[in-house]
Amino acid sequence: VQWDASHDRVIGTSVQNNDQYAISATTGNIDGPAEVAFYRALLPYNTSGIDSAATISSTTFYWYVTNTADNDNDANAYIGVIETTQPSHTGLTTSDYNNVGATNTPAEATDVGDRMDITDLVTSAFNAARFNSTGFAMIKVSGETSTCGTATSLTGWTCLGLREGHDLQDDEAGMAFVENHAWGPDSENTTNDPYLTIEYSIIVAVDPKSTTGVIWFD
Repeated sequence: VQWDASHDRVIGTSVQNNDQYAISATTGNIDGPAEVAFYRALLPYNTSGIDSAATISSTTFYWYVTNTADNDNDANAYIGVIETTQPSHTGLTTSDYNNVGATNTPAEATDVGDRMDITDLVTSAFNAARFNSTGFAMIKVSGETSTCGTATSLTGWTCLGLREGHDLQDDEAGMAFVENHAWGPDSENTTNDPYLTIEYSIIVAVDPKSTTGVIWFD
């Protein structure tokens, strides 16, 4: 299957739910022009514990990488974090292939300089991607409508996905092999699941007539 036919398709060919490895990669023309494949990861997180009045000041995504390959190694050889729209947050189908952000150049959660460049990824370790304001908006707090789980009107879940840069930019990798292997969500018997750290603040209204630390003249 040629690049555009595989990249732009609506239905995928296979799906792995909660597998040990999550793969977000582009494999371009390994054994000739017929060998083109894309692997995309979908990662829903329950963030409903964050109060609806919270203001997010920092978010970082951590992903445990097991091995990498970057034979193309150009500006698009990176892993991007985007927002997903799969109908279920508990399982995947081949129809979710087209629910990992817009087909071409979806909004990414990080600035260009904070993307996970495949060459720079450290194996057998957690690697970090720091979110920008676009990424902050992807974090869904208590009561906020989620972009995934739409079949059940889900709220308070953050729906993230991972795709390789050539896939995101619709930039054919040519005679290249660009991929990244990592632990997936809900892997059994491991502490290497991908995770988010979110810093936020909540402004609490203080009763102006409180006698605690306040002198009130009425």
